Amino acid sequence: MVKQSPPCGDTRRSYPAADILGRVLSNGTRVTKQPNDLDGSVERHGPAEVARRSMIVLGSTAAFGLAGYLATLLVPIGYTAKLGLDSSKPLLSRDHLAQAIATEPLAAVSGDGTQLRVAASAATEAEARSIAEQAAARIEARLAEVSRASAIATRQPTIELPTVPQETASATGKEEIANASASSKSAADLRASAKSAREEAAGLEKRIATLEVDLGPNADQLASAIAAETKARAAQSSIDRLRAAISSSRAGQTLAAVSPPPNGWAEWVRLSDDRARLQNQVSVLSKTLLDGHPRMAMARLRLADLDTQVRTKQQEVMRSLDIQQRNAQARVAEAGRRLDALRAAALDAEKAQQKRREYQQQRDVALRLAERLEASADAIQAALTQPAGAPPTAEAKATRTAPSAPLAPNPPASLPPEFTRTWMPSTPQHADPIPVSAASALFGFLFSAVGLFLIGNRRHGGKQSAVLPTMPHVAPNAFVPDAPRSKPFDVTPIDDVIDAAISSNVSRIMLAGETGTTSTPPLAVNIARRLSLRGQSVALVDMSDSQAAARTMGVGANAPTITDLIEGRASFASVAARDFATQAEIVPGGTSANGSPLDASFERRNVLDFVEKSYEAIIVDCTGITPDRLASMMDADAALLVAVDASSVERVQQRIDALKQVGLGDMILVSENKNG
Repeated sequence: MVKQSPPCGDTRRSYPAADILGRVLSNGTRVTKQPNDLDGSVERHGPAEVARRSMIVLGSTAAFGLAGYLATLLVPIGYTAKLGLDSSKPLLSRDHLAQAIATEPLAAVSGDGTQLRVAASAATEAEARSIAEQAAARIEARLAEVSRASAIATRQPTIELPTVPQETASATGKEEIANASASSKSAADLRASAKSAREEAAGLEKRIATLEVDLGPNADQLASAIAAETKARAAQSSIDRLRAAISSSRAGQTLAAVSPPPNGWAEWVRLSDDRARLQNQVSVLSKTLLDGHPRMAMARLRLADLDTQVRTKQQEVMRSLDIQQRNAQARVAEAGRRLDALRAAALDAEKAQQKRREYQQQRDVALRLAERLEASADAIQAALTQPAGAPPTAEAKATRTAPSAPLAPNPPASLPPEFTRTWMPSTPQHADPIPVSAASALFGFLFSAVGLFLIGNRRHGGKQSAVLPTMPHVAPNAFVPDAPRSKPFDVTPIDDVIDAAISSNVSRIMLAGETGTTSTPPLAVNIARRLSLRGQSVALVDMSDSQAAARTMGVGANAPTITDLIEGRASFASVAARDFATQAEIVPGGTSANGSPLDASFERRNVLDFVEKSYEAIIVDCTGITPDRLASMMDADAALLVAVDASSVERVQQRIDALKQVGLGDMILVSENKNG
């Protein structure tokens, strides 16, 4: 076989794929099958190949593992927000604190009892902060209720005075009478002290009467104010989340928490849904129609118009949300001021109550002191008037008692603690890198191993058997002296062409020939079927005038064709048909509406490019078409085969010359005859 090439100095285009196929079939080489291929011992399983594949598998495993590790470090799966509640004084007892934070598993109290920590985790930082604020508000409300209950419990204290037995009192009375007789202090002095104590008690009683005590807000009012502030903050957080969703063109589910809905929301959602549906339709149409098809052009224009409308409506919604956000911020500020005022009023009321209790305690102490001083004065007076050595009277026995212990003031009532909220830096949460890296490495190992296995099968015919070689090898011919040729051309048998096509990975083969050849079935059908039997994914595109290849592979005369695909009457799925004998597929070319063959070169090339993306190789039957039409369908990576069966030497030479005139000088002559 002699590969026909343009003459020296010819600057017309050349096709690399045909050049590769021609080199495989040139005079200097021949396609042979190594004997060791038949028993499964082939060179591709040598040490070098095994080492190369092992390095690929190990490299892929390491790369996927490293990618998984970096993903766990760079991409957070959530955020943890921490809120500190600082108090100016120690909080309640540990039991009360445990009761207040019992339902908050992420809350903790410091060792000195003056600081609480509330933590919350969520997918976004804003949601985590909102959850932490709500938990803090609940804890503050519970602490206020506990403090209020403690204050009520300690509001009526009881003071018990120590008592002295009667015998001890009598003895003490005698000693005091004796001391009083010996001292210069008289009963008049004691009565003067008692009078002073009563005057002090009267003054304290006036202070108590003039002191106005406001009970302040109750626990329900304080809890209601805290709930109102929490609700206002939650509404503000919902608006912030909705703004973020709209900014990223996502119609989030946070609208249920926003009332009233922003202006233009319903229209924006409708336009967004219409755009999403149209995008899906364009994606489906792109699989069956060409980019220049009228339906595709109209769909893309409509999609661009919807994009403009969605952006305009999105701006309107964002303006409305800005207004709602400012209103929400104002409501949060107002709720905060009201809560601060209630807390201040509660604190003032507690201070006034404490002052009132202190005055009452001082008054009671003064009255009791006056009573005891008067009793002591009466006892001294009675002792002085009795004869010496006489026993004390019953009145003296009753009034003379041991000095009482000092009166302890009532314990102060617990005031509601005041908190200062302090946000600590939010921390992102990352997944554990070890299992993620291990899973990624395992995926990389399986992916590379399966990929090498599938690629190896594809290169070597797909289905391996004991009678077919897994890979054709190119070996040099032994030197043979030139001998006179009986033919002016070298013609390659079809079997050698198929072996060379598989080994060179040519994806498009253009077959030219004359109408009316004796090959039955046509040569293009034989090539497609044999490639399919060798494990290749093949499609035969019949662009000939006679459509003989399509009829041979079982396509009816009324079946949809490429013409219907271009004119929008059919999809590619309905045009492509499966060969009744093999797994190859046939795509009939058809004719235009006026009955003439398909002649739009631009649309023909678009169709061939579209078909080539879906198969490993396509065979384009160009039998009977003119060289100009053939040149318009050629591609830089296509291989050109010329069928010479049932053609005279003169006809073959004329066809070669005609192809060279249109720039197709790189070709291979092929025949169904195994002897060439």
